[in-house]
Amino acid sequence: MEKCGIEGKAFFVEEIENLSALSLFPNPADDVLNISLEFGSAQDAQISIVNMSGQVIETITTGVITNYSNAIDISGLAAGVYMVRVASGNQATIRNFVVE
Repeated sequence: MEKCGIEGKAFFVEEIENLSALSLFPNPADDVLNISLEFGSAQDAQISIVNMSGQVIETITTGVITNYSNAIDISGLAAGVYMVRVASGNQATIRNFVVE
């Protein structure tokens, strides 16, 4: 389990066991954030961009996949720290990225 927090509130997230790779690049980013996922076996996933207040900025549903790659336009986001939350079933993996 990974301990996460938004504005002083701590919570625990059970990491996705079947997620073999998660890449966010470039980090820091300014216009586009590239997201790449690789699962050990096919499963559905939901990818959310979340600000540090917990507000979901954008959500992408992938359908059933083993590999996923997408470039997300983040040019409208204010400078700061954001999270990418990849959820599948009752598990999730969270990574931070910075917008310059």
